[in-house]
Formats: sequence, structure tokens, C-alpha cells
Amino acid sequence: MIQTFFILVVSFFAVFLAIEVADIPGEVSFIWEGWRVVAPVPILFLLAFTLGLVLVLIFSLWRGLWTTPSRLVAAYKKSRQERGYRALTQGMVAVAAGDANEAKRQAKRAEALSDAPPLTMLLAAQAAQLQGEEEAATAYFRDMLQTEETAFLGLRGLLIQAQKSGNNDEALRLVERAHRLKPKTSWVLNTMYDLHTNGHNWVEASRALDGLVKIGIVKRKVANRRKAAMELIKIAEAKARGDEHARLAGSRVAHKLSRDWVPSTIGFAETLADLNKTRQACRLIEKSWVKTPHPDLLEIYDSCLSEDNPIQRLNRIERLVAKNPSHRESLLALAEAMIEANLWGPARIHLAALHEKGETVNLCRLMAKLEEAENKESGLSSDWLRRIPNAIPDARWCCGECDHESMDFLPNCPGCRSLGSFEWREGTKSSHLARKDKEISDQLEKPKSSP
Repeated sequence: MIQTFFILVVSFFAVFLAIEVADIPGEVSFIWEGWRVVAPVPILFLLAFTLGLVLVLIFSLWRGLWTTPSRLVAAYKKSRQERGYRALTQGMVAVAAGDANEAKRQAKRAEALSDAPPLTMLLAAQAAQLQGEEEAATAYFRDMLQTEETAFLGLRGLLIQAQKSGNNDEALRLVERAHRLKPKTSWVLNTMYDLHTNGHNWVEASRALDGLVKIGIVKRKVANRRKAAMELIKIAEAKARGDEHARLAGSRVAHKLSRDWVPSTIGFAETLADLNKTRQACRLIEKSWVKTPHPDLLEIYDSCLSEDNPIQRLNRIERLVAKNPSHRESLLALAEAMIEANLWGPARIHLAALHEKGETVNLCRLMAKLEEAENKESGLSSDWLRRIPNAIPDARWCCGECDHESMDFLPNCPGCRSLGSFEWREGTKSSHLARKDKEISDQLEKPKSSP
């Protein structure tokens, strides 16, 4: 519509201009080489216009003939480039599909057609890997190291091969070189962290972890927990070689890094207790019980107590659980201390309150202990013990990354190898833990069945 309107407007002005020129009166005369030429003004304008058109056509024809070769060459290069990129695309698809023969064929086509050496070399290397030609792939990756624009891709390819072959020393050398080229690349920092962690090189692992925090891949709280887990591993090594100074220093660092993470608190409290710093250990446990009650903390606290009298021990336990009186661990600790002190009525009240929240393994164990102690009733005690395999699991260590469960704390998860991922929380009833509960039940029943 707009184009039609434009043509009409142009036509109108052209007709208007022709009429105006035709109406111009007079004649134009000039002498050229003895000839006297006389022509009306409109005819002269028409001749000038025609001459202009002829000159424009001649120039256009000359320009077209002059630029045709370059345009043909450009069209050929464009077609060649498009075919090369098409071969690259099809080759990458073949790599993703695992079609080694097609990937190799397209790699040869792309190498012949494309002007993108980094991509063609990468495709050729990946095609060689699919066909199991590791030496050829290595040669391609090493060639990529020769130029600046392909060096990083070559390093990544060689790094993957080194990791596949289990050559950690070579992998570390390559990842360090990749880190110098691109220090803020996430996969480089992650690989550095994993390799240094597997090699127990905690200083370099911590440095890589800080790099991941800076680029926003890992949160600072998670990084501090992982560093605390590193310290716990070093603490265990120091304990094994008898280096109490290193053990105490590491425990302080771990607790400072992640105060709300109960394993760091347990490790610090255990170290203080082993070094006869019982007052500090007790204060630490009492302070931590407010947020993170845990049976291991109670066990350490109990070992720090000098009272042999069950009533005095109960008073100390009451002082501890008063920091968090409604927590399940507090109620269990208080009920067990009352059973030891022969205060069966109050103990039964606490256990009944816990029973309303669910019948757990520890609840069944304490109810069996209470029935045996108060009523000397082995039958009722055995009834509670037989409930253990079907009872609700108590809180246990569970990996926050892969949900792997463990009865004991581990600094790094055996399932996904992640550091500092274990949390003390309710877990699912897995088969191996169910068998463990059954073993506990059998062990508790054995003394009752003996005459």
C-alpha cells in the first residue's frame, strides 16, 4: 500500500515536471564545428535527460563487469564457510550421539571447508576419542596448545584424558596452567578443588574454594563448613600421631569457621576433654546445646563430670538440658539420667511425652530399661525391645548432597565424596540401618534371656 502510494506520487511529479518543461517558450541555438543547431527548449531538456540515462547505464554496466570476479569469489567463500559450519554442526551432533564414524567423517569435511581451526581441531579430537584413538586425540589437543586462541580448549581436553587415566599429577599440572589462563572459570576451580582435596592438599584446596566463593559458585557458609571438615581431618591425623598442639589449634579453627555446625563443636569439645580442659569443654557444650543438642555432646559432657552419685549427675544433666528443654535429645537425656537415679515416675512422664511424638528406637530402648529397672519385668522389657526394628529411626548423620546415611560422622561423604555435607537430622529407614537396629535389639535381649 505504501509502495503504491509512493509510485503514484513520483509519477504525479514526473508528469507535472514534463508538462512544465513542454510549456517553456523559445528556442536554443548554438554553432558546433560550422553547424548551426536550433532546437526548442523542451527538446533540449529531453536530449539532456536521455544522455544522462545512457551515461548511467554505461557506468552501471562497467561497474558490474569490474566487480563480478570479486563477488563470485565472495559468494564461493560464503558457500564454503556455510558448508564448513554445517559439517561442524553435524559433527558435534554425531559426537553427542556417540557415532564415531560420522563424527570423524564430518571432522574431515569441516577441516577442509571451515576457517575455524579451534572448532575443527576440537571436533577431530573428540571424534578420535570416540573411536578409542587416545594417542590421536592427545596429538590434536597438544597441537591446540600451540596457539593462544586454542590453548585453553587443548588444556581441557588433555585434563579430561589425564583424569580418565588416573594421572593426578599430570591433571594437577594441566589445571594449574588452565587456571593461569582463565583464573575465574568455574570448572577449572572445581577441578582444582577436587584434585587437591583427593590429594589431601588442604592449603591449595582452600585456595580453590575461595576462588569459587569469589565467582559466586559456592556460598561462604558452605565454604567455611568445607574448610571446617578439612580441619577435622587434620585433627584426626594429629590425634593419630599424638600432636596435641596441632589438634587443639585445628579444633579451634574448625569451630571458629562453622560454629553452628555440630561436628566442629563435637571435635572441639572432645579435644578439650581429652586435654583435661573439662571446664572449657563443659561451657562449650552448654553454650552449643541451645542450638545443636547432640548425643555425642552429651557423652563428652558426661565424661567431664566428676560426680559418681546418680542424683548429682542428674542435677548436672538438668542444668545442661535447661538450655533447650523441649528438644528430643534433652528429654531423652533427662529420662535416662532419671532412670539411673531410680526416679522412675518422672522418667516415665518424660518418656510418655516423647511417645506422643512417635515411637523411636531410643524411646523403645529407654522404655525397656525403665521396665526392667522399676518392675523387674523382663516380659514388658522384651516387648519394647522387639519394637526396635519397626520403630521410627532416630536422628542420624545424613549427607545433604546425596542423602547417604551413616551412624557415624564422616568429614567427607563416601557416596558423593563431598566435604562437610553431613548433617544431623531425621533420615529414611534404609535396609542396612534397619539391620543395625535389629542387632541392637538382639544385643539388648541377650542378657534378659540368660537364666
